[in-house]
Amino acid sequence: MSKQLAAEKKNRAVTRASFTRTARKIENLLKDEQIDVEEVDGLMRFLEQRFQELSDISHVVKNLMLDDEDVDEDQLEQEQEDVDGYCEKFFLLKQRTSKLRADSERI
Repeated sequence: MSKQLAAEKKNRAVTRASFTRTARKIENLLKDEQIDVEEVDGLMRFLEQRFQELSDISHVVKNLMLDDEDVDEDQLEQEQEDVDGYCEKFFLLKQRTSKLRADSERI
């Protein structure tokens, strides 16, 4: 593994941890009986930034992996599964918070 790939993976790990913490905060707020829509909205905006960062870093990592002769197809497939998991989480939370925002505006 190249030094650049290792460094990008470390950077991605930190960004993934931040994404996961923020996503959990949102999920926990959505479970509350009285949901603070403004807090959820603010955290969702932060999560969108983290998701964009994560997407950018993952793109760089994937390209570096494709250029690395030591990386096999199974590793690339696992990489894509991991990326897909974060995408699913983000878009599900985005849908839930959009619905919450729309419902709160009707009240």
